[in-house]
Amino acid sequence: MLVSELKTALKRYGFDDEDPLLIWLNAAYHEIEEEKDLWTFLEITEEVSLSVGIDSITTAKLLKRPIKVVDVTDTANPIDLEYYDRRAFLLEGRSQTATGAGELFYRVGDREMKVWPKPEKTRKLLVVYVKELADLKEEAEEPKIPVANHYLIPLGAAYIGLQAENEEERAMTAENQFRNKLERMVNSDNEKQVGEAEYVEDVMEYYGD
Repeated sequence: MLVSELKTALKRYGFDDEDPLLIWLNAAYHEIEEEKDLWTFLEITEEVSLSVGIDSITTAKLLKRPIKVVDVTDTANPIDLEYYDRRAFLLEGRSQTATGAGELFYRVGDREMKVWPKPEKTRKLLVVYVKELADLKEEAEEPKIPVANHYLIPLGAAYIGLQAENEEERAMTAENQFRNKLERMVNSDNEKQVGEAEYVEDVMEYYGD
């Protein structure tokens, strides 16, 4: 569903263009985002190559939360880098000029992380993170969640809008429907993660032989 179609669906609850439809839709959109720490559809994996002395990783998407960084320069001996809080890293006073194989990484900004120490040679990294959903803005824009779950956005927006209009009974009905369907969405995503974990485990055992 496009944003224009989400608005049309929301209007079926009695709202019109004079109401803050997009604000309510975005509120529901981000409520879905926050319902689960790690949605499979928001997990991003990227391969990054760092040249000698370059310690900065720039992600392709907005960075909500880092998951892991793995040095796969030597594919037979991948190295998991330890995640550090940036303030803790700075307080430890580690050398900013040290070079070598990566030991840790920390977040710097909305799309940037850094590794320590700086690479002493070109290194290939596997970067896994949760991307952040940006607000919906354009009429022809499509939400970045599975298409099958798009209908949840106007449903969630409806209960938010009905609460704002003090229609408590209708708001409660819409919210209960939203919560029940959101729970099903979470359960379905959890099942996908179990399947992916089993696949990864099989692959790792295969490569370990």
